[in-house]
Amino acid sequence: MPKNHPIPHLSIVVPIGRDVAAFESTLISVLETQPEGSEVIVPHDGSYDDPFDLCEEVRFVVGETDEVVELIATAATQALGRFVHVLSDGLRATCGWTDDALDYFDHFD
Repeated sequence: MPKNHPIPHLSIVVPIGRDVAAFESTLISVLETQPEGSEVIVPHDGSYDDPFDLCEEVRFVVGETDEVVELIATAATQALGRFVHVLSDGLRATCGWTDDALDYFDHFD
């Protein structure tokens, strides 16, 4: 994470699976509706080359395998947020998509 950025409240993990087009669709929807105070982490097996030059907006992390569960675990160990949310290929984030969950966990006794 670049210097002088506050610690994120939420880490959003979007692992790259076998369907790169579905991954990119999901990532675009996340970036279009990214909650304030969040970071986006994209774990992959080293084969993704960031064709859209998103390294300023997204933190790419390389795992040791292409297994999605292992990629998520790799991202989780590097996540800086208080909460971690994982989105799979093909899912679409919409406006306010994290509001209810964060409100619940922020006020959970």
